[in-house]
Amino acid sequence: ESTVTQVRASDCDTSVNSIIRYFLHADGVNSFTINDITGVIKTKVQFDREMNPRVTFRVLAVDSGSRPLTGTATVVLNITDVNDNAPTFNVSSFNFHVLENQVPPAFVGRLTAFDLDEGNNARLSYNIVDQDNNQPFLVHQNGTITTTQKLNREEKSKYTFKIVVSDHGDIPKIAQ
Repeated sequence: ESTVTQVRASDCDTSVNSIIRYFLHADGVNSFTINDITGVIKTKVQFDREMNPRVTFRVLAVDSGSRPLTGTATVVLNITDVNDNAPTFNVSSFNFHVLENQVPPAFVGRLTAFDLDEGNNARLSYNIVDQDNNQPFLVHQNGTITTTQKLNREEKSKYTFKIVVSDHGDIPKIAQ
């Protein structure tokens, strides 16, 4: 349960006719509570931006007159993204082919990954995980792989290496 906002209405009447109580319309009762005196609205459920980035509901302000009058306000709640999704490659392995003896940086291929979050939580960086640092390749931040030296098929015809992709969230999430 967390506080979303506080609504306030005014009534130009005097005495009991100016006392206002707040109620949720039926479109908000499953997800929110409201303090009928203060107008403080709190959540009853946890929201997920990836499922529903915006929640709209109505609040009723009812005066205490003998014939109560009602005002209605629409509340629009924009759900803020948290880094709750790790990036994911669209396939489990990539295979690229490059001609030998090309002057570096020769284009090898491009990795593709995605993240359901938004903003920095979805901005991705790719890195080679190589224990001996002898890979003649560079992975750029956009996922493009290029050579760092001329390749000679007779010396080595196949390279296998691991790439990780991470997002730029406050606490980065990594996929491998």
